[in-house]
Amino acid sequence: MTGAIAAAAVLCLMASGKTDWVRGRFTTIGYGDRCPGKYNCTSRFATELVLTFLFLLIVGGIHMERRDRRFAGISVGFALTVIHLVSIPATNTSVNRC
Repeated sequence: MTGAIAAAAVLCLMASGKTDWVRGRFTTIGYGDRCPGKYNCTSRFATELVLTFLFLLIVGGIHMERRDRRFAGISVGFALTVIHLVSIPATNTSVNRC
């Protein structure tokens, strides 16, 4: 718990350096005005659905019985990075949350 409080304090310190920063609006997974790209709920839901499916397909494919798993971490990490780069502008990305 102490680590979480310290991390939150560091994030608050980092974010407060922006001139138009407002406490409580550091990040959001909202829609409309709270969405970074102003996408509607339908397009955001479709984005999350497709990218979550792709991510689970990649993870599931790596963990099949006859696969070589030496590079599983690299594959999953790269896939998650690409997914986040694609979807952060639309949804602030929550593909890894269940």
